[in-house]
Amino acid sequence: MQRKIYVSRLFRMYAEDFAGEAHTTAEYRQGVLRFIAAHTGEPFQQIADYTVVYNIYDWGLNDVHRDPQLRPITFHESVETFHAQDGVLRELYLYDGNFCNRACAWCTVFGSPQGWHTAHTARILEAALAAVAPDGNIKFYGGEPTLHSTGLRDAMRFLRARGFRGLFTIYSNGVKAQTLLDLLESDPQSEAVLNYSIYLGRDAEPLPAHAKTLLETWGREHPQRLFTGYKVLYHAGAATGMTFDRDREPAYHAHQGCVLCFPVLKSTGEFHACPLAIENPAPHFRLGDLTTPASTLFERYHQFRRWATTVLDPAAQARQLTSCAMCQQHLDTLPDYRSL
Repeated sequence: MQRKIYVSRLFRMYAEDFAGEAHTTAEYRQGVLRFIAAHTGEPFQQIADYTVVYNIYDWGLNDVHRDPQLRPITFHESVETFHAQDGVLRELYLYDGNFCNRACAWCTVFGSPQGWHTAHTARILEAALAAVAPDGNIKFYGGEPTLHSTGLRDAMRFLRARGFRGLFTIYSNGVKAQTLLDLLESDPQSEAVLNYSIYLGRDAEPLPAHAKTLLETWGREHPQRLFTGYKVLYHAGAATGMTFDRDREPAYHAHQGCVLCFPVLKSTGEFHACPLAIENPAPHFRLGDLTTPASTLFERYHQFRRWATTVLDPAAQARQLTSCAMCQQHLDTLPDYRSL
């Protein structure tokens, strides 16, 4: 018996409507299960220890201008959220550099074949384990992770051997399709997110036809394992001053503020507050290093989130910029999060 309950990701998007007020991930999960019990007649005690699994909710279906439709690879939306009383991160990005086999004009990390790469060491991976919940989400981010597939597979095995039981997410352009699929097949609790622009050949060189076919065939056979990111392009990194098609602008989707992603651990040993600004060395993003206690990292990230919504977002709105563009162009005009 699997002891799992599958619900829509709408339960995350409108958490309080279903789970009520929750201050921790554990409280939220209990709230979801109580809601399910109340509306199914199933005694709560019978399902109280069940795992909550979130089905795919394709937010893009509400966008009538989306063309072409993404099938059989669906849009990815994370299910982890930040709760101030968790005391531990629910997600952590692992970033080993911006070395990439593509050089897209809008890349937030300035990825290219001239980029840098430093492999994840045991010390880096131990720091990741200390910072993220054992049942959380570790995200491998670049650059292009499939260019270093042996090291990535070894990192996944290292983390599993030391108790990480959560989800691995690999962000990839999909060009090395078979390598990506081999990585996914090496760990059943893993998923991959493809770049929207490259997958569809929109504002980017498209995937080779054989790679796209291979990925779509595997995605059809392995539901909820292979996704695409959404169409929005952010004014960060190389894309700071670019103008995009209207439906690719954050404003079109009624969101110009900080996306409030979870933080990043760089393979060079620094904890950074934002994956979209990972190549920006400003002190505003510095959370710590390998000597910083996990509890301190968590509290600093909590402070950064408050700074993003109370300092960064209002300043960006005053300049009529997205918050990403504000970080890239005018960050030196703002105090950092430690001033709060």
